[in-house]
Amino acid sequence: MVDTSVTFQDEGKTSMNKQSKAMKCTVSLRQRIQVQPQLHSLFQFDVPVLVRSQHFSTSEWQRLQHYLPPYGWKGLPINVVSSALMLLNDTANSGLFGERLGGGCIRCAVVGNGGILNGSRQGRAIDEHDFVFRLNGAVIKGFEEDVGTKTSFYGFTTNTMKNSLIAYRSFGFHRIPQEQGIRYIFIPSEVRDYVMLHSAIQGIPVPHGHDKGDQYTDVPPTIQIFATIALEVPFLVLCHRMYQQEGIVNVPKVHVVLVKCERPWKYFGPNHLAKKFKMLHPDFIRYIKDRFLKSHLLKLAYGHVYMPSTGALMLMTALHACDEVSAYGFITDNYRAFSDHYYDRVKKPLVFYANHDMQLESRLWKRLHSLNVFRLYQRTVTT
Repeated sequence: MVDTSVTFQDEGKTSMNKQSKAMKCTVSLRQRIQVQPQLHSLFQFDVPVLVRSQHFSTSEWQRLQHYLPPYGWKGLPINVVSSALMLLNDTANSGLFGERLGGGCIRCAVVGNGGILNGSRQGRAIDEHDFVFRLNGAVIKGFEEDVGTKTSFYGFTTNTMKNSLIAYRSFGFHRIPQEQGIRYIFIPSEVRDYVMLHSAIQGIPVPHGHDKGDQYTDVPPTIQIFATIALEVPFLVLCHRMYQQEGIVNVPKVHVVLVKCERPWKYFGPNHLAKKFKMLHPDFIRYIKDRFLKSHLLKLAYGHVYMPSTGALMLMTALHACDEVSAYGFITDNYRAFSDHYYDRVKKPLVFYANHDMQLESRLWKRLHSLNVFRLYQRTVTT
């Protein structure tokens, strides 16, 4: 059940979005939310979804020093954050749809990677939406009938993107979506995301940190298996050159994976205009955590690693930007009937890790679906 007892203002101040736009859609989910008291008090649409150059200032830097990433900038180098955000200065960086925003209702599909989509035949329904969000290991080839082919936004952290390229290589996931018009949504979970964003917009190699280097090595099958297990949990993926040159000696080799390190234009394509890149605002991620997904995991010894999943953040992003939203491939009550991913060759159980609370997310999706906030794709299987 949705926790409406959380008061976000008690968790800290946010940067309010002063550019609220008049709603053009008469059936927008915002209107449905406004007429339901328990939802109206929960959703806060004036929290900015995206961060851009105008959000960086001395006062904002000091305010967000109170929160660790992804909820703030505590512990991050000021020059790294500022140099990345100053590049988000295109008018398209201020909103998800930017120059593509027209009149009428905006219909969005958010496509997770859950096994419920295998055999679903939802591809056409997904592609009929105005915008389609995908994330992490978004395998399409061979599954077009179930998941469609259209991609408008690709959401990720640098870690989940690189891990997905390792884990799902054998499924044909050799690169993230690069079709014309795709926009990339960075989730700022750590310093790597700011460094990668800066390099992607500048069209230069990553200058330092975990992702420095561009030497090639094939990924052994054993490492692919390990990456599949560890995709959503913290582990260190290093470039060969960075590992060799930086003299890393304090990390046990069993926890280090050395992989091919592409330069940013290999990930995101040769066109590195600022308008194709977005980054979620730390305030927005903290608001989602505090209002919707305040898990009991936060109280445990390893609570510092908890954050909403990539899928949850993409779905909540859509709910704060689109008029109508449908979610596919997300966890449902009968998740045990399906494999972990729709592209698994053999059925694999969904594994719960300490950094995400998938069961809490499942309860949230079920509740919001029942309140007609969005449509959650569900189905039963016959044995």
